[in-house]
Amino acid sequence: MSCANESSPSSVNAGARRRRTACGAAACWMLLFNAAPAAPMVACKPLLSTRDVRISRESPVLPYDWKVTVLADAKHCATRSGMFEVDFILTRELGPEVQFTERFQWTEGQFEISIEFTGDETVLDHRIGFVAPCVCRGIPFE
Repeated sequence: MSCANESSPSSVNAGARRRRTACGAAACWMLLFNAAPAAPMVACKPLLSTRDVRISRESPVLPYDWKVTVLADAKHCATRSGMFEVDFILTRELGPEVQFTERFQWTEGQFEISIEFTGDETVLDHRIGFVAPCVCRGIPFE
């Protein structure tokens, strides 16, 4: 079958129209089914949660440490550590509220993270943000 434009100057006959339609349909099917389908990938991530926020402040003007205990359930991960981010909302005595993100490394089980703030800064809220995927131990849906 030829897909060349075979139109006559006066009119397009039915045979040429059918050939063009068939060529167009074949081209669409080739584009649709020859594209390499992406294999479904299962992304595993540890389940991270925070508890027991502690503030060790000696003076309202001196820097202080903000600490939190993090629990990492990595039963679906083949690796025992990885990266994650904590999003903070911070207020300052003489300034606007600030949102920022700090990157930390998780390890399986329970661990502590700590960050130092100046005396006029206070953490209003925090949350676990991005958690990097880990290598899967096995398909988690078995």
